[in-house]
Amino acid sequence: MRRGEEKIENDLRRVSAIVFIVFFVGLAAIKAEGYLPFRIVSYNVENLFDTKDESLHNDDDFLPEGKQHWNRGRYKTKLSHIAQVIAGIGEWTAPAVVGLVEVETDSCLIELCQWHLRKNYPYKTVFIEGLDARGIAPGLLYDTTRLQLIDNEAIRVTEEGSEWTTRDILHCVFAILDEEDSIADNLHIFLCHFPSQRGGAAETADKREAARKALYDAVKGVLKDNPNALILAMGDFNSEPKDNLLPLLHNLMVDIKEGEVGSYKFRGVWSFLDQFYASEGMMKRIGRPCVFMPNWLMEEDEKYLGRKPWRTYLGPRYLGGYSDHLPIYIDVKGGGDAIKF
Repeated sequence: MRRGEEKIENDLRRVSAIVFIVFFVGLAAIKAEGYLPFRIVSYNVENLFDTKDESLHNDDDFLPEGKQHWNRGRYKTKLSHIAQVIAGIGEWTAPAVVGLVEVETDSCLIELCQWHLRKNYPYKTVFIEGLDARGIAPGLLYDTTRLQLIDNEAIRVTEEGSEWTTRDILHCVFAILDEEDSIADNLHIFLCHFPSQRGGAAETADKREAARKALYDAVKGVLKDNPNALILAMGDFNSEPKDNLLPLLHNLMVDIKEGEVGSYKFRGVWSFLDQFYASEGMMKRIGRPCVFMPNWLMEEDEKYLGRKPWRTYLGPRYLGGYSDHLPIYIDVKGGGDAIKF
C-alpha cells in the first residue's frame, strides 16, 4: 500500500473512532440528563357522548331515541374519527398528552383507547366528572412511557351568589420520564373549557370571568411554589387570543395573524377559541403552536367559501364528520442535551 493511501486509511479510522465516541457520549447524555421531545394536543371533539342514559346528565338528545338519534354505530364512528386525528397528529407516534374537550364520561375515553388506540398507544386516562348540566367535561390521555401522573384535581368554577354551574378545569401534574424512567422534570397541564358565548359575548362575560379567575388563582399558586414551573394551560377558552385572559402566562396564539387560520370558523371567519398559555419556564422548552387541518378533516364551505371543519352535526342533522373545531398541538423539546446530537 502506498504511503498516501495508508495516511488516508489511518485518517478515516481516526474520524470513525471520533464519530463513534461522540455518538455514544451524546447518547449517554440523553439518558443521564435529558428526555426525548414529545407532542401535546388540545382538541374540542364536539359532543363525545356515549349511548347510555346517565340519570344525572341532561343527555336526552344524545340517546338512540333522542333528537340527535345518537346510536352505537355513530358513537363508534366518532371514536374512530378521534383516533384517526390522534394518529395523524402524532404521525403514527403517540402524542404524550391529548386533552379532549366535551367528553361525557370516562368510559368514552376508555373505549377510545381499548377499541382504537391499543397498539403503539400506551395511554392511561384522566377524567373527573363536573357540574355541567349536560355532563360534558375535559378529559385527558397521557403516554405512560413518557409521563407519570403525580396528581390531578378538578378546579371548581362558580359564580358568587349564583347557582349556575359549568365545567371544571382539569389540573394534572406529571413527572417527565427520561430514558432510564427516572424523573427529569415536572409538568403542569391545565385543561379548560370556558363557558360559551351563547346568548351574547357581553351577556356571558361574567361566566368566563369566573372560569378565568379560578384558573388564574390555581396557576398563581403553582408559580408561588416554583417560579420556574413548567405550566401549559390549554383548551377551548371561548375567547380570542387578544383578550389575554391569563397575563401570568404567555398566550402562544397572539402572534398568529387573525382571520387567515384558526381552530374554529364561524360565519366565514376563522378564530382561535382553542389556545395554549405557557409559563416562562415552559417557553424555553416549546416550539410554535400548530393547527392540524388535513384535507380529510375539512369540507367545502359553500356559504362563506373556502373550507371549514367537517363537523359531526349541524343542528339535528347528522353530517358524519369529526368536529366543529380543529385540534391544535405544540412540541416540547427534550430536556438536557437530548435534542442536540
